[in-house]
Amino acid sequence: MRNPSSGWLKTAIAIANARLYEETDRLRAFNQDIVQSLEEGIIIEDETGQITFVNPKTTQLLGYSSEELIGQSCLVTVAPEERQKVEWENARRRRGVASQYETVMLAKDGRRVPVLVSANPLEENGAFKGVLAVYTDITDAKRRETRLREYLSSVTNKLARHTSLEGLYEFIVNAGARLLSARDCSMFLAAEAADDARYLDLVAATGSVGGSHRLRVDSSAAAQPGPIAYTARTCRPIRLMGDDASGHPSWNEGLWAELGWDSDPEAVRSLLTAPMCLPDGRLVGVLVARDTDVAGGFSELDEELLYTLATDAAAGIERVRDVDRVRDEVIRAERKRLEADLHEAINMLATGVRWEAEILSDHIKRGNLDEARQALTRLQAARTRASVDLRYILEDLREPTLEQEGLLAALKKRADLIGHGRIRVHGDVWEPLPPEIEGALYRVGQEAMDNAVKHSGVMEDPDIQIDVVLERDAGQARLCVCDDGMGFDVEAMLTEQYKWGLRRLRDALHRMGGELALDSAPGQGTTICAVFDLAGDSPGE
Repeated sequence: MRNPSSGWLKTAIAIANARLYEETDRLRAFNQDIVQSLEEGIIIEDETGQITFVNPKTTQLLGYSSEELIGQSCLVTVAPEERQKVEWENARRRRGVASQYETVMLAKDGRRVPVLVSANPLEENGAFKGVLAVYTDITDAKRRETRLREYLSSVTNKLARHTSLEGLYEFIVNAGARLLSARDCSMFLAAEAADDARYLDLVAATGSVGGSHRLRVDSSAAAQPGPIAYTARTCRPIRLMGDDASGHPSWNEGLWAELGWDSDPEAVRSLLTAPMCLPDGRLVGVLVARDTDVAGGFSELDEELLYTLATDAAAGIERVRDVDRVRDEVIRAERKRLEADLHEAINMLATGVRWEAEILSDHIKRGNLDEARQALTRLQAARTRASVDLRYILEDLREPTLEQEGLLAALKKRADLIGHGRIRVHGDVWEPLPPEIEGALYRVGQEAMDNAVKHSGVMEDPDIQIDVVLERDAGQARLCVCDDGMGFDVEAMLTEQYKWGLRRLRDALHRMGGELALDSAPGQGTTICAVFDLAGDSPGE
């Protein structure tokens, strides 16, 4: 007997299957629409590595039709030098490993297309059936990244060559504007004085920013601080676009108007700030770039690049400031030395002349003509010595040779001036070192030669010789002044209460990172060496 419910059950099952098929078909069509409209290329390979499917973006990317690609080996789309890498990656898929990597695809017309690949293995019942690979074209990103990386490298090298703050400031803002294709770039520096540390002053700008280099920003303002003050307080970069500007905690319409910028948020298409901080966390200032020519505003890469430039700029500014501080210190010390030398020379002249004049007068009164002639000869010799000493001091005040002809030439000129042919200078002509190092080495050579002439006995003993040796290797610059004369007790000399020239120079060299070594003993001559570690810096940087 037939069960009446069985027919109904079959009918219900058929209807359910039809609905399931229809739903599955709609889902398949939906997924296919997504795949076909994706902005990423998709290639599906079978277990043998042959292409079984490509979406329209892939054909657009490579210039092939789908018919030309389907059935081909996947390696036909890979640049020759990248095929070994891709084969290794494909071998990982067979082991069930998914990965993401960069490679270069080869288009039909020979174009090389850098891509980011996300590859996943396809499996059925645990068996490997092929690979699904998604390709993202990174041509523009690679081109921009390469160009900016090369430019940033040149910026870093040029930063190291600047020795004046004003020139360095102008270079930094112009580099920032070019680096980011920005309409303008400006730099605000924190005031160096402790009581003004909350202020940031506009020191350089491109374009029309501020209209004046006298603008000051107060970073201590609590409410609506403005982007510069906000970055200074948080030491974090800000990247804004269009309407985002007015919604950011740093928005300050009044400040932007003062900067000469349009206060309408719609007019401010893009803004980027970066803190200029030293490794120890101290804030040097803030870099600000506005309105890039690139569609979509400043990118994350732009933010990273401006931050890198700001960090390098902070280090460059601190370096030049340190050089200026050392130069000022050296100048002050040199002025004191010259004042002391001048005072000593004048005192010697006055004392010697007065003493010999009194003796001469006494001999004349007594009628001792021979003794009077001897006193007159000594008087003339005292005048000559004082005159020579004064000439040395005047030469110190107007020594152009070091700057014009270099360190070796300046040392030779000094040796000729004071040595009467008894000082030999040895060395090779160098590419210039940083001026503060050359100046310090010259002062050491000058002081050491002067002391050797005065105290070694070279002027009385023709067998005594003074040698000046200038050397440089890959890591050091070294100047040594040696004599085989009378020598002295180093410890006793350094503990004398009066100021001694080489002791002052030793302290100055220590502050600059150099070393001064003294080697002497009574009757055993003297060697004085100044050494600077160059730490791989190339000459002149």
